[in-house]
Amino acid sequence: SAASDVYKRQDNTQWSDEDGDGYGDNQSGTTPDACIQRPGGSYTDRFGCGDYDEDGVSDPDPASNYFVSDGADAFFDEPTQWADSDIDGYGDNPLGFQPDACPQLRDSSTVDRFGCTDSDGDGLSDPDASWTITNGADACPMVYGNSSADRIGCLDQDGDNYSDPTDDWGLAEGADAYPKDPTRWIKEADDELSLIHISEPTRRRGI
Repeated sequence: SAASDVYKRQDNTQWSDEDGDGYGDNQSGTTPDACIQRPGGSYTDRFGCGDYDEDGVSDPDPASNYFVSDGADAFFDEPTQWADSDIDGYGDNPLGFQPDACPQLRDSSTVDRFGCTDSDGDGLSDPDASWTITNGADACPMVYGNSSADRIGCLDQDGDNYSDPTDDWGLAEGADAYPKDPTRWIKEADDELSLIHISEPTRRRGI
């Protein structure tokens, strides 16, 4: 056959290709076909097997007991990712889709970076030595929150994006002056004057 003739001219370790995918059937020869009866284009982990996303890494194949743990593609339908060392659903390739920023740490952050520790479960990763609040890490890593205006990831009861005041973060730092009013967050002058007027009679009475 034509295929046999090609092998004779180019590679004396292979002489047949039953599924016609370009990889020889002789398992002791050069680039042996791991899936002899099924054509495939994989060439990284094994030769000649199904590779749905065409990234070179073969798809998992339960029928032949070949799984991700054996080297199969952890993301069979995503060509930019194929490995997931910590098995958290985010790929190890830093240039690929949704890359795992913490590939050796299995966790669940999804907002500022993928696959890193998220203690409060709000999607924002906890700050660490290489990723701080300035970079976008959670300013309140132990409190579930979705504030984003003054600081990221802190409690915001009224949903206006400004975080509620706390002992270490007050109005001067940018916290919400009206934590239960979604239409206001900056202290209004009228309210400040009202406080002054209320306190003046009190001071005059010596109370």
